[in-house]
Amino acid sequence: MAVVENQKKTLEEEDLRRKAAEAKKLNNAGVISYHNAQFEKALDLFQKAIDIDGEFTEGYNNLGLTWTELGEEEKATEAFKKAIELNPDLAATYNNLGYAFYRLGSYTEAIEMYNEAIGRSGDSGSAWTNLGNAYYKLERTEDAIDAWKKALDIDPSNEKAKRNLKRFHVEA
Repeated sequence: MAVVENQKKTLEEEDLRRKAAEAKKLNNAGVISYHNAQFEKALDLFQKAIDIDGEFTEGYNNLGLTWTELGEEEKATEAFKKAIELNPDLAATYNNLGYAFYRLGSYTEAIEMYNEAIGRSGDSGSAWTNLGNAYYKLERTEDAIDAWKKALDIDPSNEKAKRNLKRFHVEA
C-alpha cells in the first residue's frame, strides 16, 4: 500500500513540475510579446500561464504590468494584489501596484506601496523615483526632492530622477 501511495505522490509532484514549467514557458513568451508592444497577445499568454498554475506570482505581476500599459489600472491593481497575496515579499510588485495607484490619481495609496517596496528592497532606485513623483503630485516638494536624491544615490544614471531634480535646480 505504501508503494502505491508513494507512486501517486510522485506522479502528483511530477504533474505540478510539468504545469509550473508550462506556465513559465507561456510567461516567457508573454514577456517577449510585452516587450514587442503586443499587449493583447501578452495578456493572453499571461492568462494562460495563470490558468495552468494559479499560484504563479510572476504571471500575475506581468498581467498587471500589461493591464497598466493598456490603461486598465483597475484590472492591473487586481492582478498586482493577487501577486502580493501569493508572494508578499516581492518588492517589485509593490512598486508596480504603486504605479497603478499613481495613474489612478491615488497618490497617497501610491506612496504607501512605494514605501512598502522600499522597505522590502531599499536599493530600488525606481521605487524612490516613483515615490518622489507621488510626493510631487501632493505638493510635498521637499519630500519629492529627498526621494529623487536617494534614487540618484542608488543609481547615478537614473535619468528620471535627474530630470526631476533639474526642474528644481537641485544638485544631488
